[in-house]
Parts: sequence; C-alpha cells; structure tokens
Amino acid sequence: MKNLLLTVIFLFLSVLAIAQKEINTEFATKMNLAFQPLEKNRVPFGLLKDQAFEFTELAAYNGVVTDTNYVTPVTIKQIYNTLLSARIHDNASQFIQPDVYEQRWQANRTQGVITLSGLLFNYAQFKTDAVTSGKLQVINNQFVDKYIGGTWQNPYDTKQTFAIAPSVRKYKGYTFSIKIPSNLWLTNVTETIQSIQIDANDGLGYRTTTFGQNLSVAYNSSGLKHWYYKVTLSNGQILYSHSKIIIEEGLVTTPHSSGESNLRTSQGVATSSTASGLGRKDITATLAHNGSFGSAKVVIDYASADRKIRKPLIVVEGFDQGALTNPEDEYGITDYSDFVNIVNLSNSFELRSLLTINGSQQYDIIWVDWNNGTDYIQKNAYVLEEVIKWINAEKLANGSSQSNVVLGASMGGLIARYALKDMEDRGIPTQTSLYISHDAPHQGANFPIGYQYMSRHALHQYVKSPALLLGGEVIMPLFTDGVTPLDLLLLQNTPAARQMLINYVGINYGITNTAHDTWQNELRIKGYPSMRKIAISNGNHCAITQNASAGASLLSIDGNYSTGWFTDIVLTTFPGVNTGIFKSLAVLTGEPGFLVGILPGGNKIKLDFKINSLPSSGTNQIYKGKITYTKKLLWLVNINVTITDKSFSSPSGVLPFDYYPGGAIETGIRNSATASGGSFWQQAFIKYKMNITTEPSFCFIPATVLWTLV
Repeated sequence: MKNLLLTVIFLFLSVLAIAQKEINTEFATKMNLAFQPLEKNRVPFGLLKDQAFEFTELAAYNGVVTDTNYVTPVTIKQIYNTLLSARIHDNASQFIQPDVYEQRWQANRTQGVITLSGLLFNYAQFKTDAVTSGKLQVINNQFVDKYIGGTWQNPYDTKQTFAIAPSVRKYKGYTFSIKIPSNLWLTNVTETIQSIQIDANDGLGYRTTTFGQNLSVAYNSSGLKHWYYKVTLSNGQILYSHSKIIIEEGLVTTPHSSGESNLRTSQGVATSSTASGLGRKDITATLAHNGSFGSAKVVIDYASADRKIRKPLIVVEGFDQGALTNPEDEYGITDYSDFVNIVNLSNSFELRSLLTINGSQQYDIIWVDWNNGTDYIQKNAYVLEEVIKWINAEKLANGSSQSNVVLGASMGGLIARYALKDMEDRGIPTQTSLYISHDAPHQGANFPIGYQYMSRHALHQYVKSPALLLGGEVIMPLFTDGVTPLDLLLLQNTPAARQMLINYVGINYGITNTAHDTWQNELRIKGYPSMRKIAISNGNHCAITQNASAGASLLSIDGNYSTGWFTDIVLTTFPGVNTGIFKSLAVLTGEPGFLVGILPGGNKIKLDFKINSLPSSGTNQIYKGKITYTKKLLWLVNINVTITDKSFSSPSGVLPFDYYPGGAIETGIRNSATASGGSFWQQAFIKYKMNITTEPSFCFIPATVLWTLV
C-alpha cells in the first residue's frame, strides 16, 4: 500500500536534462594520451577493449552460457557502453548514441509485450604478452606499435561478445508476447543471421522467431523463469545467451457490462489461473487540469454473482510509476491483488469476511487504478469524481440506496479528499458516508534530504568516451538501470512527488519547495469533505521515534562496485521500485552475480557514500559522495580518475523528520556486518568486498503531519 514517491518522468525537456549532466572528461583525456602514438587504423574492428571504460567484463558474454553470465536490462547497457567507449576512432556505422539506444528501448516497450534487445560485436584487445613478446612498446606510459626489420608486429587478439536481454526483470501475468525489434539488434558482425531461437522455459523448447515478430508465451505458474537465446550465423557459428525473469500471477478482468457470473478464488480475487470474476471500466475525467484529462482503469470485485454494484467500497490507489517504468504491465506497479494480499495478511477474520472471503463478502470493492499514477493530484482527483458519479448511477440502476465508503491509501488519501470536497463545492452529490484516510500525507511526505542528494548526485554522473561518434562527443551515463538514464536522472521530478515532498532537492541541488507549498495552500483552502472521517497512521501510538536518532548515519557505502549494483541501491530506497529489486530478485535467485554483475579484472569503480539524517538543530553534513575509477593497462600503466567528489550540509531551520514517529519506508538494504547464513547479501559482501552500514528504515509519513481536521 505504501507505494508513494519518487520515480521517473518520461521525455522531460532535453535542455533541462543536459543542464543536469556532470560530465567527467579526465578519463577520455588520459586514455587518449596513453594511446595517442598507436596506429589506430590497425586495431581490428576499430574497437580496443583496453581503452574502454569497462562497466562490465565483455569476455564473460562470449556466446557460451555459464551460471554467472545472466544478462539483465542493466547488463546489456553496460556491455553496450563498454563497447562504445572501446571505439579507438570514429567508426560510426555500427553504433548509435547512448540516449538514442535508450529511446529505442522506451519507444518499443508496450503493454503485454516484453521487448528484447541483442548485441553481437567483434572487438580487439592487447595480447596478454604483447609487451613481453616484443609486439608492443610502452614508452613514457604510452603504447607504441612495434616494428622488427620494418615489419609491423600484431599485438592484438580478436574476441566476440554476444548478449540478449529483456526490458524488465519482473512481469505480472501468465500470458504475453516476446519481441526483438530490428532497431534493437546492434552488431558489427558481417555474417548474416540464419536463425534466432528462444526457449522461454514454458515447456515448448526453442522456438524460431524473427525481428519484429511477436512470440506468444503462456505459463501456468509463477516463479523465476530461465530464458535461453540461440543465434545461428550464416557461417554455421552458434551463440547462446540467457536471462532470468520473475513471473507473477496477474489480474484478468472482463468488461463491466459483460454479464458474466462472478467466479472467485478462495482468496477473494480472480487471477489469470481462474475464470475472471473481476469487472473493468475505463473512465476519463470531464474536467481538465493544466489542459489535459486524467483517466483510470476501474477494477470491480463484485459481492454478488450477478455482477451488479450495490454497496461500494471505493479504494483509491496511491502513487504508481508503472506507466513510466513498467509499461509492459497493464495495471502498473500495484494492482488490486496487492490490496487483497494486504487484507488477507491482516490476521483479521472480520476484515477478510467483509472484503475478500468468498460467500461472505459484503462490499463491492471498486479499485481505482491510475493510468498515470505520478501526475498532478488534482488531475487524478477529477478522474475519481467521474468514478464516483458512475458508481452512483450504477447503484440507482440496481435499486440500491447504500452510501459509498471511500478509502484512500497514501497519496490516494489526498486524491480522495480533494475529489470529495470538490464535488461538494460544486453541488454534486457524493453519496458517501465515510472517508478513510490511510497513512496519507495531508501536510506532506518526508524523504531524507541526504538520500535525495545521493540520487541526484549519482545519477548526474556521465563519462566522456575517448573517441567521437559521427563527429560528436559521446557521453555515457555512469549509472543506469532498466529505464532510460534521462528517466533516472529526473527521478524526483514527477508532479505528484513534488507536490507531496516537504523538502525537495532540485536539479541543481537546491531545496525548492514551491510546488509543495502551492499545493498545500490549495489543499488547505479546499479543506475537508463534510462526511464522517477516519484517519489511520502507520506510526506508533506512543510516539516512539524511528531507530535512527537525529543526525545519525542512515547509509554508508565503501568498496568496489559495479555501476548496475549501485544503481539498484539508489533505486531500492524508493517505494514501488524496491520490491522489484533486492526484496524479490535477490531472494529468488540467491546469486550475487545476477544483480551485482561481473566486475572486469584490473578495473575498479570505488564508491564512498555517506548519508546522515537531519540534525535536531544547527547544520551538519548530511551527504558525501565520491567515485573513483582505476584501470590497469596490461598491468603496466595505471589510469586513475576521480569521477566526482561532492558533499552537502543540511539546510537550516528544517525539522528532523527522518527520525519522527510515523509511517516508515524499509529500504531493503542490509548491513555487511550482520549478513549471515549464506544469504544473497553475505555472498555479495564477501565476493565483492563491500562494506555497507545502513539504517533499514526511515520516516516517510510523519504522524505529526498526517491529519489536521478543520
């Protein structure tokens, strides 16, 4: 239920995005100097791994599957950016800019289809004995071609890397399609493809597909699925790659007017493994906000078999970034099944009897699922008004005079409050007797400023490639995930997040609360609806604070990491994102390499990040972030680069909400000192020498700002 705050905004203004990038040029300068004397036209394929900023180990993805070289949406982008930075000259025919690659991914992602991307590249690297065998010279820390008797000595080995990955690491639903768009297959190999085959772990084995073709997949159970990919080239060469993906049971609905009988599971929700008893109605607002109209998918869980609405419980969804981060999933990050699971885990037989137990359910549950759950609160409130009007018309047609109960969870509580009061102000009957606000931030939500600084800082980092591309500079995002760097870079900019955040760190690291203050003033003037109101807080009734005291450490990271792993650490602190990263994937796989990735030998990205909670008074340092990169060339030449080193202190006059009593966020991150039992975390910490100390939760909805009746 606590799926509020901070996600992505798609295709924000490009000028703004460019202004946010902090581009490191030191790496490109040092690499160009080290390789300046080299006769670059002799480098096979124009790609030299030794020059690359190695985000991952190319040699690990060589067309042979192992138990460590699974390819994720992160991995394939790391491979591509490594190849891109390996370009020793402007050989542009096989490459596109990183942002174009990302945009192609996003443009091809659509509901019900899991998009794949594939890479197949030949590249070169120095022979390990190139210097000692007399094929290469190192003079003043520069690499120089070697001639013997006027004959050039070849210092290069040629290699190949191959990878295919899906656009997501988790999908809700048993039936969908897989597709490889032709513009997401990138290669410099001259041999043509004879066949592409996919084994989706669905019992059908390898099946042949072509670029742009939808390959249907159907499962009858949830769990971790192991996908294999097989490519056969015209010269007879066969290459393999593989991925893992979590499949969860998804909702199945039928149109509200279909008239089907209500068939439910014993747990109270019809899913893809059963005949659907859930109805669906698509509703669009009739009032615009900022010139556009919001919309929602309404899921109806009927109390009676005739599928007629008579006694509604309207449950209003909170913040849901699925339209941006998970466009494949029809109902976004959270859906009606999540609500049912919460009810069933409540240990309250009375509640389950009212809402979910087949045969005793007393309410028609109306789940309002936003098509854009990150949009302005007012915009979605206008959608809810149409939902309420439609429900009231349905009740009238069914001969019911029952009043509505409206439950708004988290941001949904704000939407419900605004909608009900706006209807009253405009003289529209709400027919609502009870409004329940469940842990809703009526005066704002708290997200530690130190965490906001970390996400801003880390996701602003770009590295310049040594070579141009089509005459233009190439800048690569240091950290990336299954969504675009532009999306990640603007992680905290969604309208609803800015409206709710008490303290918001802007793109230039300044505290900018104008959007929140404007919204709070409008909400205060709007007031509360007149019906009976109940407020529920997830805080402690004895005002017990969070574990971390004011000014204490929230997170400390020190060690060598892959960029994908650290991006996951950044993202896992955000509600709705974390459940798709450590909390589910790590538990199911038990394999550090699956998420951490494969760190290239002789290359180190060292991270030193510190986050503290806000102090009770005065000004203290609440964030420090330092990233260094070390590359050893043939173990003879060391390249050391400080990519960034930045720190921030707390603003004055800000209340220390981080440790206040109230609803909390669990980050999912574990301490390296306490991980034990052969767990995923213990394996990762030992294997990669990671040192992490963390406070596993912080205050999100302070009880002191939860509710103010007027």
